[in-house]
Amino acid sequence: MESIKQASLPGPLSRAQLLVQSGNLTGARHCVRRVLAEDPASTSALTLAGQISVRADEVRDAVRYFSRASHAEHHSDPRALLNLARAEELAGHARAALATTSRAATLFPEDPRPRALAALLHLSTGQPAQALEVLRDGDAGRLDPDMAYKIGNRLSALAPNQPSVRDRAMVFLLRAASNPGRFLEPALQDLLAIAGPEDRHRYDAARRLLVLNPKSAEAIDSIEGDLGLRQQPVRQAAWVWQAYCLSPGDLRRLSRAGELTHKVKWPNHGIAANTLLLQHARNHLGLIHRICDLFCRFNELHSDKVAVVDRAHAWVDSVLVAGPADPRIWDALAGLYKNIEAFELASALWPRIVRQFPSYHALHYNYGLFLDEQERTADALRELRIALVLKPDYQRASNLMSMVYTHIDDVIAALRYVRWAIAPRPTRATCWLNYGTYVRTLGDYGTAINAFQRAEILAKAANDKDMEASSRFNSGMSMIMIGELETGFNRLEARWATPGFPSPRRNFRMPIWRGPKDHHDAHLLAYMEQGMGDEVMLSWYLPFLRRDTQRLVVDCDPRLVNLLSRTYEGIEFLPRTENGHPNTRDPNLQYKIPMLHVPQYYVPEIKFLIRANWDWTERRGERFPARLTLEPERLERWHRWLNERFPGQPRLALSWRSKLRNRNRNQQYLSVEELAAAIPPGTVAVNLQYSSTDEEKERLYELGQQHGFEFVTPEGVDLTNDLEDVLALLQVSDAAVTPMISLAWMAGAVGCPAYVFRSSRERVIWQQFGTPFVPWAPSMRLFFRDPSERWDAVVTDLRTRLSSFLLK
Repeated sequence: MESIKQASLPGPLSRAQLLVQSGNLTGARHCVRRVLAEDPASTSALTLAGQISVRADEVRDAVRYFSRASHAEHHSDPRALLNLARAEELAGHARAALATTSRAATLFPEDPRPRALAALLHLSTGQPAQALEVLRDGDAGRLDPDMAYKIGNRLSALAPNQPSVRDRAMVFLLRAASNPGRFLEPALQDLLAIAGPEDRHRYDAARRLLVLNPKSAEAIDSIEGDLGLRQQPVRQAAWVWQAYCLSPGDLRRLSRAGELTHKVKWPNHGIAANTLLLQHARNHLGLIHRICDLFCRFNELHSDKVAVVDRAHAWVDSVLVAGPADPRIWDALAGLYKNIEAFELASALWPRIVRQFPSYHALHYNYGLFLDEQERTADALRELRIALVLKPDYQRASNLMSMVYTHIDDVIAALRYVRWAIAPRPTRATCWLNYGTYVRTLGDYGTAINAFQRAEILAKAANDKDMEASSRFNSGMSMIMIGELETGFNRLEARWATPGFPSPRRNFRMPIWRGPKDHHDAHLLAYMEQGMGDEVMLSWYLPFLRRDTQRLVVDCDPRLVNLLSRTYEGIEFLPRTENGHPNTRDPNLQYKIPMLHVPQYYVPEIKFLIRANWDWTERRGERFPARLTLEPERLERWHRWLNERFPGQPRLALSWRSKLRNRNRNQQYLSVEELAAAIPPGTVAVNLQYSSTDEEKERLYELGQQHGFEFVTPEGVDLTNDLEDVLALLQVSDAAVTPMISLAWMAGAVGCPAYVFRSSRERVIWQQFGTPFVPWAPSMRLFFRDPSERWDAVVTDLRTRLSSFLLK
């Protein structure tokens, strides 16, 4: 009802108003009657009498009083008519109420209140079309928020099925939410209910509702949905977890929290949410896989690995205590132990698993895979044989078995099992990749290339990008090894997509340079890749790049900048940083190229070099001119140091392993005892092993005393970072003995005779390009052993040739 301001009432009516407010309707009615007795046409008294009647549920009296007030009123505003219309509605006279509002709207066409009440009456009688027709554009903004809410609320009930009604309802609800009041929170809730998922008002309403009610789950749900649309999954997961915490019995929200926290790999909350879900769905395999994933992520982020293992172990025990009947659950838990490097726990669990499920072939396969990774080769072969007995056509097991046999250097057995894997289903790319690797080891390059290309085709058909890249890369390597350089190096471009490639992609903005023919006289950024040995090796191509470009900028290891700048004039060398040196973003640079892309464009040059220098075959292991320019003072200092300490003695630079060690790499390294046996007596053995331990150095010193050579470590040199000192020591040494690591390529770059030992059944390296020598480092002489053999023959050969060379 439209009220009358208390200040405008005469004394008795003012007292009546106070009595109404205090709930004394009888006293209020008595005061009003006294006024009406004196002035029957008092609109104020008639209006207050009507309001008292409404409060007393005497709607007929209310209609009578408001009707008299409307007739006595000179209609300076529509309030009297609107009060009458509301009373008529309360009395059940909807048509009369509509007629009254129509009359008010006619008398006051600029006032939106009559139209608003008419719209409410139409909506109350189920006539939404008439309600929308009555309302005008702009009415919502002129109504008081309470009336706006009533209309918006009624319209919002119709909104889900009528988009046009939703838009009108939004306007009225936004007006209702524009001011504080009793309908602010309900208006915001209605806005959340009808606003579209991408409507900006939905997010704003949710935030305002949270201010009013921080525990509003509806608002939190709304914001969570909005964050999902904005593709902000981490924030979305946080909101849905908060929503669950507000209503911890809500399984729907818990399920959503478990899903999202796993999706964003949010370990603490994710483990908690999914563990709670697991209580409602015991032994649910999908939930167990989620929790295992999250523990792996927890292990990546947490520095206290023991605490991670303890927590995972407690959870695994809680799952296994019920003795789940699904073997896949046991498999997943053993896999968790392996992934968080709890190898002792995995080793203890696996035998228990295969005893409990002895006929489940996949478990024996996975156990065999674990044993192989733990370098327990014989045990791995046993489990894989069991898997194949249980399922003779188990392709994965026969393929893995072939790989395990290569770890004991039995290529013939490896070939037998990979053929077994291929025979029933010759469509698995990884089998063909392994087959190509094995036959290449035996020197059958044509068959190997065909196998790699078949693997590439199958991987492409299966949309297996990793396998496709690996197959293409291996075919390229095989082609290079038989001298098909252009195609081979072109196929090596796939290396960036192979799993575990050691160099990260660089985010330089320029397109790839496609050689001097397509992009002559370009402004080019070349960037080194992989390890130090590769950078030194590939620097061989820098003169060609400088010749064919107008400007050449090279991004390289910071330790090489001064050396390469001194060696190659006209090239700008920049130290490599994580985000790239600022000069690599020079807008004048047109193209980029990683260095191993370069050789495919200079095949004629390398072939001419090979043809013109075939005599290098006979000169392997001899001194060649250095192609890197060292500081004369540095060379002189180390030459003098060796002469003063060891006058007249042959100088032999030594390295015996890389810092990186694993099962495959370890096959390439001599022990210090084997290395000592290769050193001729009377020699000075200069230690250039950058990762040597004190124990290794002490042992070599002792062995030197036994074999008649002196072992010395250069004073004041950081063998990892002082590369120019290492290169100077190589250049002033008579020869170097090293595995195929960076020191071998550094020796080759300064012309030092490099006696390189290597384990390879093929007895070649790809950098020979199908020739007997290494064109990029002709001073290098290679000494191979079959991986299935001991190093004895190589050690004897090394000692013999070194003795002969050093005595010249």
